[in-house]
Amino acid sequence: MLKNIIRFSFKVSIEDANIPFRLMRQDKLKNIIPMIPANCFCPNVFISILANKSGNDYLEIPVTHQARQTGTASISIQNIFKIITLCTYQLFQFRVGMSSKAKVLNDIQVDYSRKKVA
Repeated sequence: MLKNIIRFSFKVSIEDANIPFRLMRQDKLKNIIPMIPANCFCPNVFISILANKSGNDYLEIPVTHQARQTGTASISIQNIFKIITLCTYQLFQFRVGMSSKAKVLNDIQVDYSRKKVA
């Protein structure tokens, strides 16, 4: 569901935008973090979107999900709908504000392309 919302709203294809583990160069992440809303519930999703939109090269390595064998889920089934609603609302709110961030993303992309050439 998240993958489709991101594809529709931001025109980017990300297999798992909320992946909790990623490796990024500090100079690229440093430019992305200030654009993430302070109150966002799912900052990993915003990092994935912004990294993709700023033209950074990336490699996704699929990881097979395995069902939990011990313990209990930290998010109850009752709260999942609230979380999905909150995240979707924040993503759409962010998308509406993307036009003001477009110049910053473009500047980041131009800066990185200069570094690759140099």
